[in-house]
Amino acid sequence: MAIEQTSPDEQGQIYVPFINWILMLATLALVLGFRSSAALAAAYGIAVAATMVITSILAFFVARRFGWRLWIAGPIMGVFC
Repeated sequence: MAIEQTSPDEQGQIYVPFINWILMLATLALVLGFRSSAALAAAYGIAVAATMVITSILAFFVARRFGWRLWIAGPIMGVFC
């Protein structure tokens, strides 16, 4: 697998052409699979909403683990769901 440095001055920045091609093919597959920008936008909206719900649920469990009472953690996390 070819890995290229993007800058002679910065150590942490690399470019992997193979990964770039994989991302391009995945993007084309999504666009062709959904067949319209409206369907793709709807799927994106569902993904964002699901991410927010999952993050709120996990934050609730973390808050409970740190000793928050149920009557405090529940309503606060409920606002975000």
